[in-house]
Amino acid sequence: SPYVNVLTNQRFLLRDRNSVQLGDESLHLTPYLRFPGRITSISVDPSEQLLVANSIEPASPENSTADSSVSAAPITLNNTRASGTNQTLLRILRLDTRSVMLFSHTAGNVRLAIDGEGYYEAARGSGNKWIITYDDFHGATIPILPVESTCSPSLEVVTHSTILASACNTQGGRILTMLTRDKRRLWEATAPPTQVWPILVESRDGQRFARATLTVSHAIGANYALDNSDIRGELIQVYDSATGKIVLDGPATPILDGGGNFALSPSGKRFAVLNAGALQVFNLPEPPPLPPVSNSAPLIEAKTPAK
Repeated sequence: SPYVNVLTNQRFLLRDRNSVQLGDESLHLTPYLRFPGRITSISVDPSEQLLVANSIEPASPENSTADSSVSAAPITLNNTRASGTNQTLLRILRLDTRSVMLFSHTAGNVRLAIDGEGYYEAARGSGNKWIITYDDFHGATIPILPVESTCSPSLEVVTHSTILASACNTQGGRILTMLTRDKRRLWEATAPPTQVWPILVESRDGQRFARATLTVSHAIGANYALDNSDIRGELIQVYDSATGKIVLDGPATPILDGGGNFALSPSGKRFAVLNAGALQVFNLPEPPPLPPVSNSAPLIEAKTPAK
């Protein structure tokens, strides 16, 4: 999964095994967090207030919340005596103080669609219907809109008030839907079942995002496992968040790099990718602004450009 998180003021977070380091424009690294076990993923909300971390650590025999506490910088997350088994943990920390505000044992890696005030979830309804909800940190739950999906939709926060839902259709492909917290459906687009393992990177204002996927020879399912020989390459597509229009697409090499082989500029107007042994940089047009708040908005069908 992605191991670099770009922040404002030319800073970045680097995930390396059981530690997170804070880097600057000169690539100088400073210890930032250290976990008792391996970090499996970290993410930062668009407002850069909160950090979400998944980790695998030795289990505490008391199974207490002592694991959630932190010490002074350079911060090491406390660990208790191991009982011989591992546990998977989810923490939400404040980015400025590195204090833990939420701590939970989980059954596996959790991708939490979070902003500075709460998080989005997909709640199962009847049949293939899922209700996207917003849960703020004060305990309120706000229903947004339903989506149809044969799997649990994955959610990605694009801006403070917009979220991208990725649902499954009956053919094994994906339906991408841009939703707003004020209950608008901006656009929908489809992705074929041969595009898997998506990674999303947003511009600073969220008006543009890049979506990277592996391209494979066939749809993946219970009876159709993925083998190395089935991998055909990596595809990067850059979208306008307001309309769903793809403004650039192309390959990246080396593949299987966890998002480390491409970058979208903070303005969303430049895109860089490693491909064919070279660093390629593209200038992109001005992204259209996200529409203002409205009680109703028509569905916009996303357009695919010529390659």
